[in-house]
Amino acid sequence: MIDVSKFTTAINDFKNADENRETLIKSTRDFQRDAKRAIGFAHNTDHDFKKCDQMMQKSQKQGHDIIQNILIKQLRLKFEPCFTNAVEEYLEAVIFIHLKKTNCQLEKL
Repeated sequence: MIDVSKFTTAINDFKNADENRETLIKSTRDFQRDAKRAIGFAHNTDHDFKKCDQMMQKSQKQGHDIIQNILIKQLRLKFEPCFTNAVEEYLEAVIFIHLKKTNCQLEKL
């Protein structure tokens, strides 16, 4: 015999997990898109990185919001490809913009 209360709990857990995943996917779109825009601005700039910096600040804020408000809901969300791909894009933007600002000269550590 099926325990109806446990079955109902499992259904609700599944629905919550699905809703959390959908929220993460929607949120990471903006996070990733703005990092890509910053890279685009860096390609088009003549030493005016104001737009790049604005986009990176916006992207960084979105990333922090995701970490603080969405990822804490379920451990597995941290490993969703949409999130890890967005983090990768953000890091590529950080590196690329730094290299453009410094004319590709790596700083000594």
